Amino acid sequence: MEAREIKRMTLGGKYELHRSAKMELPADMAPGDIYAEVHVRINTPIYRRYNHQPQWTSDDDRIAFDNAVVALLASIGMTVDGGGSYASSEDPMESLYCHPDDLSGTLSMNRLLELCMALENCETSSLRWVDIYAYPEKVSDSEIAARMESQEAELVEMIVRSASGYVGRKFYNLTFKPIFDRVPGLQFIEEYARGAGGSTKARELLQSLLDRMTKDGLLEMALESGQFTRRFYRPATLTDLKKIRKADRPKHYDLVMETIRRKRARGW
Repeated sequence: MEAREIKRMTLGGKYELHRSAKMELPADMAPGDIYAEVHVRINTPIYRRYNHQPQWTSDDDRIAFDNAVVALLASIGMTVDGGGSYASSEDPMESLYCHPDDLSGTLSMNRLLELCMALENCETSSLRWVDIYAYPEKVSDSEIAARMESQEAELVEMIVRSASGYVGRKFYNLTFKPIFDRVPGLQFIEEYARGAGGSTKARELLQSLLDRMTKDGLLEMALESGQFTRRFYRPATLTDLKKIRKADRPKHYDLVMETIRRKRARGW
């Protein structure tokens, strides 16, 4: 989705791209069904009656907003739960958190366009602007595997950077680190719809890469036992890496060495 399409979609309202939404999909990758991790910023005057501060001044105002949001989202095929805070559709990848300042979550691009248009007729709220943080895609497992293989060097660099702390030699749980967010073409919808710990092909392939890097001596791993066994990682030291004989140096050895050196020289 190009920037000019987003501008048209938001009907002249302000929009901003953040994080991985700024990255272009590599030309050799066939785009899948595109979604948006989005915050639709809205203006709800009845939520700010008290000196423009964000709070409800009466139950009537809160009920009026809740009813308006139910009608708004029903008009685009979404259903609000009984508590009035969350909305979903028949697409399991879509969801929205409903707040009088912000409708946030993950939507298909068509649904996002419909939402922006429907806000023109909302009784309590109007569109302010749209913040898009990622364009996660729905693609096949084979396409996920192909993309991750083609971007393996970039993934390795992000793993080393994500596992590197600012102080000391701390181990990091990479499950919830935004590794995929930093590599073009690896923003898969399952990571946003089901959470970073979701059982997806991408997560399985990432774990396989982590295991290989650990076996090759590029990473160090520590296990934490409990209800669930969790893995924590940190890069090998330059001293340990230099001990690997040249003939035995694994794939991405030079990349890991250079990434660690840059980290020591500049920090991140």
